[in-house]
Amino acid sequence: MFARSLEDNGQLRRVARVVIQLYGSLGTTGKGHGSDKAVLLGLSGHEPDTVDVDGVPALLEEIRQAGRLRLGGTHALPFDEARDLVFFRTSHGHCTPTACASWRSTTPMPRSMPPPATRSEAASR
Repeated sequence: MFARSLEDNGQLRRVARVVIQLYGSLGTTGKGHGSDKAVLLGLSGHEPDTVDVDGVPALLEEIRQAGRLRLGGTHALPFDEARDLVFFRTSHGHCTPTACASWRSTTPMPRSMPPPATRSEAASR
C-alpha cells in the first residue's frame, strides 16, 4: 500500500530513502513474529497471498546482503535494516501503529518520527 500510494501520486521515483517505525505489539514482538520479514517483503512489492514462500529466505537475504531494497518491486534504494527498520518496544495503547516515511535526496532526514495517533488520541485533539 505504501509504495503503491507513492507510485499512484507520481512520487515513487523521487524517493531516496524509506524508514519504517513499528510501535505497540508490532514493535515489541516484531522480529519474533516475523514483522521484519513482512515489512521487507511488502515494501519490495510482494503480496502475502502470491509470494513464493519457498523463495522468501533468498529474497530477504538479497535485501540484507546488498543493502538495497526495490521499493514497490521496481525502485532500488539503499536500505540498512538496522537503521531503517525500527522497533519501539514501548506501549502505545492497544493498537499497533506503523509509521512509514520516505524522503527525497534533498529533504533533511529527521532523527525520528512521532508515533501515529491512536483513534482515541486523534479524537481528543
